[in-house]
Amino acid sequence: MEPDLTLCPLARVIAAKIIITAVLWAPLVIPHPVVFWLLDVPVPQPLLFANLLGAAYLALLAGYVAGLRDARSGRYPALVVRIGIVSNGLAALILASYGLSGAWNSWSCRGQVAMWGSLIATIGLTTGFIRYRRRG
Repeated sequence: MEPDLTLCPLARVIAAKIIITAVLWAPLVIPHPVVFWLLDVPVPQPLLFANLLGAAYLALLAGYVAGLRDARSGRYPALVVRIGIVSNGLAALILASYGLSGAWNSWSCRGQVAMWGSLIATIGLTTGFIRYRRRG
């Protein structure tokens, strides 16, 4: 079976999501505030909730890896596309709401760049997943 080359752009969207999640968000599972220190943002208390969020990101990562395999082998990863739209779309809305309300105005420059960069990334990923979704 020949791979469906129309899925190549979708595979790039999924790969971008995997890289961003693996580098920035999955490390929240580490039961130490080092991730927050590196991003120069306040450490949430209790750290338990950030660790649980990191575990959820790792679960999403497993799904995205499976979706990437499917897309690269010519199978359309419908569930991964839907999850990508919902997960990234909601994250973008939450980040936009907090950012526009000034929630991180007192943070360091690096922390603010991380948050605004996350907003831009989630908007881009949501757009990418929407663009390559199949209806029907």
